[in-house]
Amino acid sequence: MQSQLVFGANEFLGLTLCEHFLQEGLPVKGIMLPKTDPVSIKIIDERLMLTGRNALFTTSTFDGNLEIKGDDYQTIYMIGHHINKPQLEAALKVSLENNLSFVFITNLFQDEENESRVFEDMIRKRLEKSQISYSIIRVPTLFGSWSPESSKEQVRILVKAYPYIMVVEDAAETIVHLSKKKKSTVINLFADYEKDPEIQSWDVEQFDANRLNNEEYYVLSNPTSIKEAITIQKEIEERFALLHE
Repeated sequence: MQSQLVFGANEFLGLTLCEHFLQEGLPVKGIMLPKTDPVSIKIIDERLMLTGRNALFTTSTFDGNLEIKGDDYQTIYMIGHHINKPQLEAALKVSLENNLSFVFITNLFQDEENESRVFEDMIRKRLEKSQISYSIIRVPTLFGSWSPESSKEQVRILVKAYPYIMVVEDAAETIVHLSKKKKSTVINLFADYEKDPEIQSWDVEQFDANRLNNEEYYVLSNPTSIKEAITIQKEIEERFALLHE
């Protein structure tokens, strides 16, 4: 059975994506990127200990080169939130040399340096010439299991600052669903929280397709509720309280 290759598996979304594949019984190889934040390192290490007990999960650390045998893999999923150009170049090289579909996951809205859109252009130019299938999926601000935002007030503040949000498990599941369409495209991902009691009480902005300038978008119509996501996160925090000290 061919594996999925997740580049950035020690990121918040990356490890959730790995866990999703493992739950489906699919083998996964996670490529780890350098991290410096002590709290994030502790949380990721604990999750990796739990996930690493699964025989279908293997990892390696990115050191500037990727030696990947293409016959063993099906798709590259790259978490693009904290990468640099050499890391993207290495992942694209693997895709091109092995004819692997490429899924690039980035921020819904542009960063100050506009770097994420520069990376998107790189992907289009490199892969379209070789007719390799790719997807660029832009995700909103994520929260949920293992995230720092664990209380109702913290999530409310997060939502006020970033009106478009999504539970990380919902994002992982939807990304996999969209990536199976096998067409080269850019998709803006949203969750419909219009009827969520918490969101209604906070009076925040809701999804507006007019802001996308006719770009393709996908709206998750039945997302995990804010209340349920906070409850799950609180249970995890209580179980692994020492990680947050």
